[in-house]
Parts: sequence; C-alpha cells; structure tokens
Amino acid sequence: MDRIVKGFIMDEETFFIATKADLRSIREKLAHPDTCHEAKDMLKQILRTKERLFWQTDSPEGCAALFSLAGELLRQVRVIEGILDDLNEKYLSRALSKLDWYEDNVVIPEDKREIEFVREIMDQENHSTLSGGEDSVGSLLAFEQCFFHYKQQMLFSKVVRPGI
Repeated sequence: MDRIVKGFIMDEETFFIATKADLRSIREKLAHPDTCHEAKDMLKQILRTKERLFWQTDSPEGCAALFSLAGELLRQVRVIEGILDDLNEKYLSRALSKLDWYEDNVVIPEDKREIEFVREIMDQENHSTLSGGEDSVGSLLAFEQCFFHYKQQMLFSKVVRPGI
C-alpha cells in the first residue's frame, strides 16, 4: 500500500489515510490467492485507523449524527468489518461487492494529489498538520475533519450551482 501519511504511530500502531487508489489495489490483491492475505492486512489496518478516529471524534446527538464525521467513520468501520467477515467466510464475491460500495459511497480521498490539496488547505487555515508529532491521532483526525468538510462543500456547490 502506498503509505501516504507516514509517522502516525500511537500505541505501536501505524495509521494512514487510505485512498480510493488503495482500494483498487486491495481489489487486485484479492483476485490472487497468493496476495489475498496482503489485502486482508491492508483492510485490517484501515479498520484500526477508522475505529481509532471514530472513538476520538465528537458526535452530535440525534439525526445530526448521521451526517457528521462520526457518522461517516462509523459507516466506514461497519462496511470494512463486513468485508473482512465475508473474506473470512470465503464469500469473495460479497466482499468485492461491499468493497465496490465502499469505494463509491464513502468520503475518502481519491488519490495522493487530493490528500496534498487538503493538506495545503489545512496549512493555509493554520489547522493541525500531518507532522506525526506527539498527538498523531489528533493530527490525522484534523485531516479527516478538514477533508470531510471539503467534500461537503464540493457536494453543496454541485447541488446549489449545478454544472460547476
């Protein structure tokens, strides 16, 4: 997996930002029995990262939680858990179907360029950077929050001003 964010280590775990390009790599690895275990390991690492971020996120109450970053992270956790369960039960086609859904429906960066773009926005707005310092989970969470809001703004601009 292309390690976009290096140095996010907390409790001897490495965290990273998975991209849609990473998901395509996982799909390719699942197609070959000799690399299937690598795909599972990548999914487990994505799951650990998203679970950790979910527990660090403030969640609004009621219906607002569905459309919050916490709600998005929880959706991601549940889908990845389902993919891993299907793989453990040898239901490859179901796992691939869920992986396709995940790629099409969750809020994650397209590729390394989109991550860099959001990092630039964070730097301009003096947000926490992805330095991997003492509070690396907090730094990664700041990125997730900024990226989530960036995607919401993009969606809003398409709804309000179609054709842009």
